[in-house]
Amino acid sequence: MTAYVIVAGGFLSVLLSPIFGGKEVVYGVVFALIANALIYRGIHFASRFEAVLTSVLIFLFVFVVLASLPYVQVNNLLTVNWKQAFLPYGVTLFSLAGIGVVPELRAVLGWQARRSLSHLIVVGMVMITLLYGLFSTAVVGVTGGYTTQNALMALVPVLGQTFGIVGPLLSILTIFSIYIVLGIEFQNSLRFDFHIKKINAWLFVSFIPILGYLLGVRDFIELIGLIGAVFSAILAIFVVCAYERMKRSGVCRLHHCLRVPLIVSIVVILIFTAGIVSEIIHLSSLL
Repeated sequence: MTAYVIVAGGFLSVLLSPIFGGKEVVYGVVFALIANALIYRGIHFASRFEAVLTSVLIFLFVFVVLASLPYVQVNNLLTVNWKQAFLPYGVTLFSLAGIGVVPELRAVLGWQARRSLSHLIVVGMVMITLLYGLFSTAVVGVTGGYTTQNALMALVPVLGQTFGIVGPLLSILTIFSIYIVLGIEFQNSLRFDFHIKKINAWLFVSFIPILGYLLGVRDFIELIGLIGAVFSAILAIFVVCAYERMKRSGVCRLHHCLRVPLIVSIVVILIFTAGIVSEIIHLSSLL
């Protein structure tokens, strides 16, 4: 959530600071305060506008890809910096981590839709991976070595000043949506897993991202790299272990489960563990 406050603060500053002035940190805090007010309402309230904002996000991705195609240079896509080869690892895991939304998905769709969940998860992951791949290819194909953390703003010199307004505006709406869903997931986890009262859970969820932001957590790529490579990887390892336990406990004899060989689970755990160690070593070198 802190990561999205960082990005939202940047986009709001681009849009509003020429008019109202003010520092980027102020816009980030204002964004968080408004979004936190809606988190308290819960998932059913958020689901009413989630579909609209998700459609806006898909439109933005497709628009950027199509608008960038005439300016893509193949040479930009062939340039590789091997020293930074693992830089996207944690960022990619962060962007594809979505297990927390599964309970919320079932809550929105209802118990009767439980048989469709597995298909929805697969379709959703395929769509997201495809969109991310196309978007990344388009941005890097245009900007090459000049690609910045804020990829949309790097495209403004190519796509025009109008895009410099429309792009951040659509981005803020989608970030707003994602932030609220993450907040509701966290709030519900505190309520149902740790039996914390709703108001206390909401205050905790609202306070922590703003505190981290005010304490100086401002490097978006480093932050999501840490979250993806370490915490998302740990969660993934837990999921694999839970799956193996389900197979041994007989759960998969009563319910339909994917039949994945044990060796695949072991390899996945080893890969994620190696990523965790690598990220910790990388962070240690920066301190």
